[in-house]
Amino acid sequence: MNYHSKPDLDPSEDLTVDAVSLFQRFRQASDKKTVEALLDQELARHLKLCELAILHAANADMYWCDLPRHPMLDFDIWARRHLEKLGFETEFSRTACKETVPDKNDPKESISAVVVQSSLTAKWFLAKPLNQEAVAAEWHRRENLEAEELVKTPPERQSHGSGQDFDEGNAVWAVILDGKFVIEVQRRNQGAFLCIFGLDGKCLHTEKTNLSFGAIFGPDVMDVAAWQMRAQQIVDGWQAPQQGDKGPVLP
Repeated sequence: MNYHSKPDLDPSEDLTVDAVSLFQRFRQASDKKTVEALLDQELARHLKLCELAILHAANADMYWCDLPRHPMLDFDIWARRHLEKLGFETEFSRTACKETVPDKNDPKESISAVVVQSSLTAKWFLAKPLNQEAVAAEWHRRENLEAEELVKTPPERQSHGSGQDFDEGNAVWAVILDGKFVIEVQRRNQGAFLCIFGLDGKCLHTEKTNLSFGAIFGPDVMDVAAWQMRAQQIVDGWQAPQQGDKGPVLP
């Protein structure tokens, strides 16, 4: 019905009870469009915030993140449906814990309460790309470029010194082995590489290796043990005399 009235809702002005009472009873078409536009704007803002949370987690080498919650429940539901359409897996969970707090009316007494917390999580570790063939082809192309770049520009030693003044420098981890080899783990092309250098800085060996969680808080103990074992295997292979040879074979 056309009430021949100006809009009751003006986005440029604060909302009043008068405007709400008129809108709720009569709901003019122009006012309904105003509400729908506000909803669309807020949903777009909330989705961008969810995307930022996902990208922030991905940049830290994580494969999941807790999504920001919106004060209005409907926005969480809409955001969840939107992300699932884009290939993400979402999960809503609740956890409860007991807490003991002082009684407001009697400070000498305490009250035991159960606190329930909820979270909405987005995951993408096992998610399949929406266009698997295109992503696989691009993935392969970029890996080939990384391999070519590694051959053209071998890693350079990032640690310094060889005795008491030995310093890891920019390497994730570094150590002197047998007094003749420098073992380093370096970040390169978004990955990690185990590198072996001579004391003169010449690169003797490079191979991909594992690096737990990007070594944000320092290398993992299990990683270090694996690097040490692998480096020792390689060096032992070089130093072991081959049949018919009189001495060790070095690269």
